Amino acid sequence: MNICIIGGGASSVLILNRILKKHHEFKNTEIVIYETRPAIGPGLAYNENNGYRILNTSPNKMSIGEDKYDYVSWCLDQNKNELLRKTYGKYLEYKFLEICKELHHHNIIVNAKHEEVRDIKIQEDKVCIKAVFSNSYYNIGIIASGGIINEPFSFLQKSDRYFSFLNFLDFDKILSNNAKTVGVIGTGQSAVDVSLMLQNKGYTGKIIMFSKKGVLPKVRPDNILTDDFNEELEKLINTNKTSLHDLIKFSTSNIEFGIADEYQDWKKFIKEIEESRKSLPRWNKLMNQFTPHIIQLWSKLSEKDKKIFKLKFLETTQRLRGGIPLFSGEKILKLISNEQLNVIKDINKIEILEDGFSIHHLEGEKFEVDFIINAAGISANGVFKIINGLLKNRNVLMSEYGGIEVDIATNQLIDHNHNAIKNLYAIGYPTKGVCQFVNSIEFLKTFADRIINSIIVEKNSKLKTVSENFI
Repeated sequence: MNICIIGGGASSVLILNRILKKHHEFKNTEIVIYETRPAIGPGLAYNENNGYRILNTSPNKMSIGEDKYDYVSWCLDQNKNELLRKTYGKYLEYKFLEICKELHHHNIIVNAKHEEVRDIKIQEDKVCIKAVFSNSYYNIGIIASGGIINEPFSFLQKSDRYFSFLNFLDFDKILSNNAKTVGVIGTGQSAVDVSLMLQNKGYTGKIIMFSKKGVLPKVRPDNILTDDFNEELEKLINTNKTSLHDLIKFSTSNIEFGIADEYQDWKKFIKEIEESRKSLPRWNKLMNQFTPHIIQLWSKLSEKDKKIFKLKFLETTQRLRGGIPLFSGEKILKLISNEQLNVIKDINKIEILEDGFSIHHLEGEKFEVDFIINAAGISANGVFKIINGLLKNRNVLMSEYGGIEVDIATNQLIDHNHNAIKNLYAIGYPTKGVCQFVNSIEFLKTFADRIINSIIVEKNSKLKTVSENFI
C-alpha cells in the first residue's frame, strides 16, 4: 500500500504519529509527503517567519503524542523557555524525524517530495497526484494542505512597504524609515500580536488597525460557564435531534458573550480585563469543556439552521473561544489610552502612494500610513487550487461555509452524489466548513485518528472481500 499526504505541517505529523501507533496495520507501506517548504512539520503556522508570535494555547495541549508533557519536556531539554510559534515549529520538525525513524523500524518508509501539487484526480481506484515535476498514483490520498494567507487587498503585494504577518515582517525596515504610522489589516489575535511586537521592537509611532467590523478580540474572562455546563451540554448532544433553537437557548443561558457592537465601547473592554484578573486559570479548563462539543453540535444542525447560526452566532462563539490573554488586553488598552493605537472599520479602498498608502473610509475620511502589515488571518480556500480535477469531474463538493465537504465520522471527501470517496481524506483547514475549529492540535489529533481508523477499516474490508471471492 502507498499513501500520499499533501502538505507537511502539523496535521501531517499527527497523521504519521497515528500510523506509528497502528504500525502493525501498515507493514510494507510507503508514505510520500508533498511539501514545498524545506522542512516537514512547521508549515505556515509555525515556521521561522512567525518571529516572536506566541502560542495562544496551553503548552500541555500541544504535544504530538499521548504524553501531554512531551512538548514541555522537549522545551526544557532544548533550554527553550519561550512559548513561541517558531519554537513549536522546531518541535514539530524534531517529532517528524523521530517518528520517521521509528516507522522505518516497522518497514514503513516515509519520503518527502519538495514540489508543488498542481492537481488531484481519482482514476479508477487510485489517487493521481499531478505535481510540478512528476505524476504519481497512490492507494490513499490525504489532503493536509493547510490554509493560505487571507489577502483582502491582494494588489498591495506589489508595494515593498507591504508585509504579510505570516510570511515575512521586516521590523528593521519599518524602524529605519522612521515610520510615523503603520496600518494593520485585521483586528483579531494576529493584529493584536503585530501591534505588541511593534511596541516591543521599539516602535513609538501610531498604529491603525482596520477591519470590516472594527471589533477587538474578547479578553479571556472567567465565570463564563456554569459548573454543570459539561453535563448539560452532553445531555443535549445525546438527544436524537438538536435544533438551532435548543443550541441558542442553551448557549445564551450559560455563556456571557459580551462582545461590544462598536469598538469605541472601551468600558466593556476594561470590565472584561477586570473580570479576567479574578480567576484567570479556570479559562483553559472551561474552554476544554466547551470546544470538543462544537463539531458534534454543528453536525446535528439542519442546513437552514447552519446558515442562521453562521450569520448570527458563529462569529461570537469563535470570539469567545479565541479570546486574547489578559496581559495582551492590558497592553492593548494602554496603547489605546496613550493614543498610540486606533481601531477603525468600514474601509472603502486603499491606494498605493510613492512612500506609503492612503486608506479611504466609507464616509470619506482618509488616513495616510507609511507601511501596511496584513494580519487578516488564514483562509480555507487555498485547497481549491489543487483540486481542479476533482471539481471538474464532480468528485468533490464545496462547502458553503469554507473548504470542502467531508464525512464528519471519517474525514473522507464527499462527492457530488453525497457519497464518501473511500480513498481520499482531508484534515485541517480544507475541512473548515464541516469541522469549524481546524487550528487546534487537540482537534487535529481526533481527526487524524478518524482518518487512520477509516483507512484500516477500508483496507481490511477489501482483504475480506478478496478472501471470500478466492474461496
